Amino acid sequence: MRIHTFDKILFLGMLFVGVSCAHRLKMTDLVPYSGVHPTLVPVVARFNAFAAQHIKGYCQPAIDVGFADLDNMEVKEPGDKHAIGLCVPSFLNPVRSRPAIYVDKDYWDNASEMSRESTIFHEMGHCVLNLEHNDQDVVIKGEKIKKSLMAPVEFGGYRYLANYQYYVDELFSETKLTGEDFQKECAHGKD
Repeated sequence: MRIHTFDKILFLGMLFVGVSCAHRLKMTDLVPYSGVHPTLVPVVARFNAFAAQHIKGYCQPAIDVGFADLDNMEVKEPGDKHAIGLCVPSFLNPVRSRPAIYVDKDYWDNASEMSRESTIFHEMGHCVLNLEHNDQDVVIKGEKIKKSLMAPVEFGGYRYLANYQYYVDELFSETKLTGEDFQKECAHGKD
Protein backbone atom coordinates (compact mmCIF):
# COMPACT_ATOMS: atom_id res chain seq x y z
CA MET A 1 0.00 0.00 0.00
CA ARG A 2 1.42 3.43 -0.97
CA ILE A 3 1.44 6.08 1.70
CA HIS A 4 0.47 9.44 0.23
CA THR A 5 2.29 11.88 2.53
CA PHE A 6 1.03 14.95 0.68
CA ASP A 7 -2.55 13.72 0.74
CA LYS A 8 -2.25 12.87 4.44
CA ILE A 9 -1.10 16.38 5.28
CA LEU A 10 -3.67 18.02 2.98
CA PHE A 11 -6.58 15.93 4.26
CA LEU A 12 -5.60 16.22 7.92
CA GLY A 13 -5.28 19.96 7.39
CA MET A 14 -8.80 20.05 5.96
CA LEU A 15 -10.14 18.06 8.91
CA PHE A 16 -8.58 20.24 11.59
CA VAL A 17 -8.86 23.74 10.09
CA GLY A 18 -10.25 26.06 12.76
CA VAL A 19 -13.24 25.43 14.96
CA SER A 20 -15.13 28.68 14.44
CA CYS A 21 -17.04 27.59 11.34
CA ALA A 22 -19.99 25.29 12.00
CA HIS A 23 -19.88 23.74 8.53
CA ARG A 24 -16.77 21.61 8.09
CA LEU A 25 -16.69 18.44 6.06
CA LYS A 26 -15.88 15.42 8.22
CA MET A 27 -15.19 11.82 7.24
CA THR A 28 -18.63 10.96 8.59
CA ASP A 29 -20.15 13.37 6.05
CA LEU A 30 -18.88 11.24 3.17
CA VAL A 31 -21.11 8.35 2.19
CA PRO A 32 -18.82 5.39 1.51
CA TYR A 33 -18.87 4.27 -2.09
CA SER A 34 -17.62 0.93 -3.34
CA GLY A 35 -16.25 0.67 -6.87
CA VAL A 36 -16.74 3.27 -9.58
CA HIS A 37 -20.15 4.96 -9.89
CA PRO A 38 -21.68 3.95 -13.26
CA THR A 39 -21.85 7.61 -14.38
CA LEU A 40 -18.10 7.96 -13.81
CA VAL A 41 -17.00 4.70 -15.46
CA PRO A 42 -16.38 6.19 -18.95
CA VAL A 43 -14.12 8.95 -17.62
CA VAL A 44 -12.17 6.58 -15.36
CA ALA A 45 -11.82 4.22 -18.35
CA ARG A 46 -10.32 7.07 -20.45
CA PHE A 47 -7.85 7.81 -17.66
CA ASN A 48 -6.89 4.13 -17.53
CA ALA A 49 -6.47 3.96 -21.32
CA PHE A 50 -4.11 6.96 -21.28
CA ALA A 51 -2.26 5.55 -18.28
CA ALA A 52 -1.73 2.26 -20.12
CA GLN A 53 -0.34 4.18 -23.13
CA HIS A 54 2.07 6.19 -20.99
CA ILE A 55 3.09 3.68 -18.30
CA LYS A 56 4.14 0.24 -19.48
CA GLY A 57 2.54 -2.41 -17.26
CA TYR A 58 -0.10 -0.07 -15.80
CA CYS A 59 -3.19 -1.59 -14.19
CA GLN A 60 -5.85 0.30 -12.27
CA PRO A 61 -5.33 -0.12 -8.56
CA ALA A 62 -8.36 -0.68 -6.35
CA ILE A 63 -10.11 2.67 -5.96
CA ASP A 64 -13.60 3.91 -5.16
CA VAL A 65 -14.99 6.81 -7.22
CA GLY A 66 -18.35 8.38 -6.45
CA PHE A 67 -20.32 11.54 -5.73
CA ALA A 68 -20.64 13.61 -2.57
CA ASP A 69 -21.91 17.01 -1.48
CA LEU A 70 -18.65 18.93 -1.06
CA ASP A 71 -20.23 22.37 -0.55
CA ASN A 72 -19.25 22.50 3.12
CA MET A 73 -15.66 21.42 2.60
CA GLU A 74 -13.02 23.90 3.75
CA VAL A 75 -11.39 25.29 0.59
CA LYS A 76 -7.79 26.34 0.93
CA GLU A 77 -7.02 27.68 -2.54
CA PRO A 78 -7.41 31.46 -3.02
CA GLY A 79 -10.35 32.36 -5.22
CA ASP A 80 -12.08 28.98 -4.96
CA LYS A 81 -15.78 29.14 -4.16
CA HIS A 82 -16.08 25.50 -3.15
CA ALA A 83 -14.40 22.16 -3.68
CA ILE A 84 -15.32 20.14 -6.74
CA GLY A 85 -13.28 17.00 -6.06
CA LEU A 86 -11.54 15.22 -3.22
CA CYS A 87 -9.01 12.40 -3.03
CA VAL A 88 -9.17 10.47 0.24
CA PRO A 89 -6.02 8.35 0.57
CA SER A 90 -6.32 4.72 1.57
CA PHE A 91 -5.12 5.19 5.15
CA LEU A 92 -7.96 7.68 5.81
CA ASN A 93 -10.73 5.66 4.16
CA PRO A 94 -12.92 4.53 7.08
CA VAL A 95 -14.62 1.70 5.21
CA ARG A 96 -11.97 0.14 2.99
CA SER A 97 -8.20 0.35 2.93
CA ARG A 98 -8.06 1.87 -0.54
CA PRO A 99 -8.24 5.40 -1.89
CA ALA A 100 -11.54 7.05 -2.73
CA ILE A 101 -12.39 9.97 -4.99
CA TYR A 102 -15.47 12.10 -4.39
CA VAL A 103 -16.81 14.59 -6.94
CA ASP A 104 -19.33 17.25 -6.04
CA LYS A 105 -22.64 16.19 -7.60
CA ASP A 106 -23.91 19.73 -8.27
CA TYR A 107 -20.66 20.58 -10.05
CA TRP A 108 -20.86 17.40 -12.15
CA ASP A 109 -24.45 18.03 -13.17
CA ASN A 110 -23.61 21.51 -14.48
CA ALA A 111 -20.07 21.04 -15.89
CA SER A 112 -19.06 20.45 -19.50
CA GLU A 113 -17.74 17.03 -20.49
CA MET A 114 -14.18 18.41 -20.68
CA SER A 115 -14.45 20.03 -17.24
CA ARG A 116 -15.72 16.75 -15.83
CA GLU A 117 -12.86 14.81 -17.38
CA SER A 118 -10.21 17.28 -16.20
CA THR A 119 -11.60 17.03 -12.66
CA ILE A 120 -11.53 13.22 -12.60
CA PHE A 121 -8.06 13.14 -14.21
CA HIS A 122 -6.84 15.67 -11.60
CA GLU A 123 -8.19 13.61 -8.67
CA MET A 124 -6.85 10.37 -10.21
CA GLY A 125 -3.52 12.22 -10.44
CA HIS A 126 -3.60 12.56 -6.65
CA CYS A 127 -5.04 9.14 -5.73
CA VAL A 128 -3.48 6.93 -8.42
CA LEU A 129 -0.36 8.71 -9.72
CA ASN A 130 0.58 10.14 -6.30
CA LEU A 131 0.97 13.68 -7.66
CA GLU A 132 0.82 16.94 -5.72
CA HIS A 133 -0.56 20.28 -6.88
CA ASN A 134 1.53 22.22 -9.39
CA ASP A 135 0.61 25.89 -9.73
CA GLN A 136 3.31 26.85 -12.25
CA ASP A 137 2.50 28.58 -15.53
CA VAL A 138 3.85 27.92 -19.03
CA VAL A 139 3.44 29.68 -22.38
CA ILE A 140 2.06 27.48 -25.17
CA LYS A 141 1.02 28.82 -28.56
CA GLY A 142 1.62 32.35 -27.25
CA GLU A 143 -0.83 31.90 -24.35
CA LYS A 144 0.05 31.71 -20.66
CA ILE A 145 -1.66 28.66 -19.17
CA LYS A 146 -1.31 26.44 -16.13
CA LYS A 147 1.61 24.08 -16.64
CA SER A 148 -0.19 21.08 -15.22
CA LEU A 149 -3.59 19.50 -14.93
CA MET A 150 -2.54 19.24 -11.28
CA ALA A 151 -3.04 23.00 -10.84
CA PRO A 152 -4.97 23.64 -7.61
CA VAL A 153 -7.84 25.34 -9.46
CA GLU A 154 -10.28 24.14 -12.09
CA PHE A 155 -9.41 26.08 -15.21
CA GLY A 156 -12.31 25.13 -17.42
CA GLY A 157 -13.03 22.73 -20.22
CA TYR A 158 -12.08 25.14 -23.02
CA ARG A 159 -8.45 25.53 -21.93
CA TYR A 160 -8.21 21.78 -21.28
CA LEU A 161 -9.65 20.97 -24.71
CA ALA A 162 -7.45 23.53 -26.50
CA ASN A 163 -4.32 21.91 -24.98
CA TYR A 164 -5.66 18.39 -24.55
CA GLN A 165 -2.69 16.29 -25.66
CA TYR A 166 -0.26 18.52 -23.78
CA TYR A 167 -2.17 18.10 -20.50
CA VAL A 168 -2.59 14.34 -20.88
CA ASP A 169 1.10 13.83 -21.71
CA GLU A 170 2.19 16.15 -18.89
CA LEU A 171 0.00 14.39 -16.32
CA PHE A 172 1.49 10.97 -16.93
CA SER A 173 5.07 12.21 -17.40
CA GLU A 174 5.12 13.68 -13.88
CA THR A 175 4.53 10.49 -11.91
CA LYS A 176 7.51 8.66 -10.45
CA LEU A 177 5.54 5.41 -10.29
CA THR A 178 6.32 2.63 -12.74
CA GLY A 179 4.35 -0.23 -14.22
CA GLU A 180 6.05 -2.48 -11.68
CA ASP A 181 4.66 -0.34 -8.84
CA PHE A 182 1.15 -0.67 -10.26
CA GLN A 183 1.51 -4.42 -10.84
CA LYS A 184 2.47 -4.92 -7.18
CA GLU A 185 -0.41 -2.79 -5.96
CA CYS A 186 -2.92 -4.46 -8.28
CA ALA A 187 -1.80 -7.90 -7.13
CA HIS A 188 -2.23 -6.91 -3.47
CA GLY A 189 -5.31 -4.72 -3.81
CA LYS A 190 -7.77 -7.19 -5.35
CA ASP A 191 -10.96 -7.70 -3.36
